[in-house]
Amino acid sequence: MKARNSTLDIAKGLGILLVIFGHNDVVTGEKGELFKIIFSFHVPLFFFLSGVFLNEAGDAAAFIRSRADALLKPCFVVLAVFGALRTTVGLHPGETWDTVHIAYLLGMLYGTGSTIAVEPLWFLPHLFLVSVFSFFVLRSMRNTARVQVAAVAGALLVVGAVFIDHFWLRGPVKLGPGQLSRLPGLPWSLDLLPVTSAFLIAGRLSARRIATMDFQLPLFLVALAVFAGLHVQFDETIDFNRRLYGNFFVSSLQAAAGICLCLSLSALFARFESCRKTLAYIGSGTLFILIGHGFVQGQVTAALSPLLPSPWLVAPFAVGIAAALPLLAWEVVKRQRVLAALLLPLKFPPSASPANDRGK
Repeated sequence: MKARNSTLDIAKGLGILLVIFGHNDVVTGEKGELFKIIFSFHVPLFFFLSGVFLNEAGDAAAFIRSRADALLKPCFVVLAVFGALRTTVGLHPGETWDTVHIAYLLGMLYGTGSTIAVEPLWFLPHLFLVSVFSFFVLRSMRNTARVQVAAVAGALLVVGAVFIDHFWLRGPVKLGPGQLSRLPGLPWSLDLLPVTSAFLIAGRLSARRIATMDFQLPLFLVALAVFAGLHVQFDETIDFNRRLYGNFFVSSLQAAAGICLCLSLSALFARFESCRKTLAYIGSGTLFILIGHGFVQGQVTAALSPLLPSPWLVAPFAVGIAAALPLLAWEVVKRQRVLAALLLPLKFPPSASPANDRGK
């Protein structure tokens, strides 16, 4: 592709705004209808979009190096900083420095949402894992018909959905000194690999079509009707972090319809300069929003809740500030050489393009 398609960054922008809102108290409090709607497609969307830019024809070592630099480096830098800050807040009664920090280190290396200090960061090591796995699956099938690749993705989706909770909350398992817990999935959420790789491979198969996508009203209306109808009739949802995948057929169709709906809206917003620039900018700063939105939103919600009569009045401020402050931090980091080296991807040769044979 000659130029980056703004539709994809807009879709990431919409997706990360849904992540922020999905973690707001008005959504997570009762885990009601809004929770079911948002969680039915927003995380699958990110795996799907990651597949659009995956190029299995590139150099394997360069691909792994670039993915590790972009995903693992910022994840473990941020978690290491949180671990260091743990020393400054003091220990609770009965705790010792070595037990606390060894347990923290083990949890950080385990890398699931239940074992790390910044829960949303579970996504980064897992995305690295699923990207590398999908790279080699697609590379081994480069000369295979697309229908066969799609069949492999479908098989992965079935296996992943059926066994999604097989390693979830089994135990007890000793995770660290003095820490006995139930198994919080496999390290780096390895147990999710089949189901998440299915969405990523689906994105790869759709790459060429998405790269030239424009808004089509019939497609939008069909996706909206399917998405709304399934939620009205069945209302299943997906929560990868909690190893939840509802009815296989309903949840899969809801996810597909939600992804299609988001991409259609993104193509529509791309027609309007102000929407395009704003949402694409938000999408480009997804990493920093993922890192910082939870803390910021929690602080804003705590500060404004006593002042406003309804959590629905608090939510827009909390979501907006939780997006804006991490983006401001991103701008600061880009201008600081050391921070940029620690948190931003280094420049590697390009290794991804959706416009090739696999996306036809």
